[in-house]
Amino acid sequence: MVQTANTPEMAEPTKMIKISVKSYDRLKKFGYAGESINTALGRALDIAEKNKKA
Repeated sequence: MVQTANTPEMAEPTKMIKISVKSYDRLKKFGYAGESINTALGRALDIAEKNKKA
């Protein structure tokens, strides 16, 4: 039996979205090796929300 890592983003419901290749490539810059794009998106949103409050 294959066992996969339990990642927090897998515990939440997901939704498929369309994103341009250009935006996807920009979003990847917010992630680190081995992280999901969802984690990178969360980091980018955290930065945007933090800057919005300032």
